[in-house]
Amino acid sequence: MLFFYASLAQSLMQMLLQGAGLSAIVAAAATFLESEIGIVDSSGAPIEWRGTDDAAQTLTAPARLLAKKTTPAADGLTLATHDTNWRAQAVVVEGDAVAWVLGKIMEKEDDLAELTLTQVAMFAALHRLEQRAARRARSETIDAIVWDLLRDNDAARAAAIDRAADIKLPLDGPLRLYLCESGLSEAGSTQRAFALLHDQVSSSIAASKKEGLRAIAMQGAAIAIVCSDQPLEDAERFAQRLALQLGKVLDDRRMIVGGSSQFQSAETLVIAYREAQIALEVARQLGRPGAIVYDRAGVVGILLSLRHEVGMQRFLELNFGRLLKEKGAKRELLLKTLRAFLDANCSHETASRRLGVHRKTIPQRLAKISELTGLDLTTHDDRLVADLSLYVYQMLMNRPEASR
Repeated sequence: MLFFYASLAQSLMQMLLQGAGLSAIVAAAATFLESEIGIVDSSGAPIEWRGTDDAAQTLTAPARLLAKKTTPAADGLTLATHDTNWRAQAVVVEGDAVAWVLGKIMEKEDDLAELTLTQVAMFAALHRLEQRAARRARSETIDAIVWDLLRDNDAARAAAIDRAADIKLPLDGPLRLYLCESGLSEAGSTQRAFALLHDQVSSSIAASKKEGLRAIAMQGAAIAIVCSDQPLEDAERFAQRLALQLGKVLDDRRMIVGGSSQFQSAETLVIAYREAQIALEVARQLGRPGAIVYDRAGVVGILLSLRHEVGMQRFLELNFGRLLKEKGAKRELLLKTLRAFLDANCSHETASRRLGVHRKTIPQRLAKISELTGLDLTTHDDRLVADLSLYVYQMLMNRPEASR
């Protein structure tokens, strides 16, 4: 028996080294034991199964018994369900029971089954460790790529774009960037602790965003998430869910999230980073857990975004992008009408008199402006945005280089 057992151990090791999956390992052990063997995860869901019956039905009863076990026994467990005896061995990875190996046994085969299942559990743990190491290595690569794309350094961004292409990281637009601030401190934290945190955060976000998730990057306790773009209301809801969900993952810590507006490619991720930082700062000023998307950052966000010329150009593009693409004469006519309307304290009659046009012309032109900009000129906030946008446009147009 020992000879055949040693032969099985050698076969399983060879399979693992050759990259065989859990399915091949379970199949080899089931053949050796001439029994039915399965692996269930910590919640009892089947991962692998080699047997004659349906895995979900067969493994339900022993999995329920395992769910009641708070700590895994080092020498395994014997379980009895109806007329079947099971032997269970925990798959322990980094101190946690991540799965269980289950095998049907006869009384006389108990010792052999225990040895066999222990081997399967050991190789399953090695397989899981290998997968975890590969996943973490890829995560670290993605971390480095994304944070380089956020840097205001052309050479670093160009290199990061090439590396993203090499690992097939999907960063084609349209996209949104979310920054998360957890209040965690790196002081006294071990590398392993942050690796585990990375796994928890990644699993939590991936579960909520599904196919829209493009990349999760962590730098210490800072979290950056790149997702496919979605309508503004959905983006706001996602940011709020993200703040709540990550707060729970991080032991109910105060979590705030700032989201960018839509951006089109990895090349413009650095601009999205500034926007997400502005949204994060606005969320921080509120003094409570929550989330803000740049599009809804309000007057505070506007003022913060106008600190740099790049911010001014981006602000203008967001609010007046389609309007400024109109042909010269039509564009200037609409801008002149908007200026007159705002200067007339939003009076159609006064604006029409100053421009020398019929009173009905003003609302018609304003409706066209609203169509092109998405601004509701009947509201105070959107009128303020329009007013600031006009000032920014005029300021940029009056720069010496703009007239060349």
